[in-house]
Amino acid sequence: DEDFHACEEPRPGRRLTPFCEHGPAGVAAVAPGPYAAVPAALTAAEVRRAQRSQGLVHLGWALDVHSPDWCRDSPVTLPLAVGAADSLDAGVGLYVARDDETWGRVGGPRREGPLWTVAIGGPGRYALFSDRAPPYLGPGPAEGIVGPGPAAVDPAVSPPRWEILALPLDDRGSGVDPATVVVLLDGAALTPEPDPLRDRLLVELPDDLPAGPHRLEVAARDRAGLAVERVYRLDLRP
Repeated sequence: DEDFHACEEPRPGRRLTPFCEHGPAGVAAVAPGPYAAVPAALTAAEVRRAQRSQGLVHLGWALDVHSPDWCRDSPVTLPLAVGAADSLDAGVGLYVARDDETWGRVGGPRREGPLWTVAIGGPGRYALFSDRAPPYLGPGPAEGIVGPGPAAVDPAVSPPRWEILALPLDDRGSGVDPATVVVLLDGAALTPEPDPLRDRLLVELPDDLPAGPHRLEVAARDRAGLAVERVYRLDLRP
């Protein structure tokens, strides 16, 4: 953090984003309303909560962005800091406050000449955090036992031979990067089905997989590049 020096603070009334009105002629800019952007400071409780519940370490920068009518389709780029470093840790990211008092990652700082910049996509409260916690990959079936799949409901549809594995996979910070999820079954690649709404990874075993012991390896990274991996010893029982 010592390599950075804050840029000039946004000034009252500074037009960081257009305020627009929609009429027959399309979108037209009108005079800006009150503050478009206001420097903010997180409370001590917010800082502790972000670190405790999401593994996020606050880096001291925050901004409240207000707009009565955000009409841009593309993000607005704001100067963040002047820094001597040519690159930042992959864990550093820009987050926006959610209604449930958590933070959601919206992207990372970018280097543009001597400046580090961030892009915002709408009004809200933004802050810079470093994600220090890897994803959580939970346990598999009890004692590794995998039973038969569900009974057929529709004669025209064949259910899977083995029960589908639902492995807990979650990252409360930057979020799991689904492109990094790798599943190996006895050393061979297997295509899983991420279920982010339920914080889990669904793994359907091949119907021709014989009963008995098998090895399942799962690896994943979050959007900060932090990794997790786990090996599951399975025992398939018809």
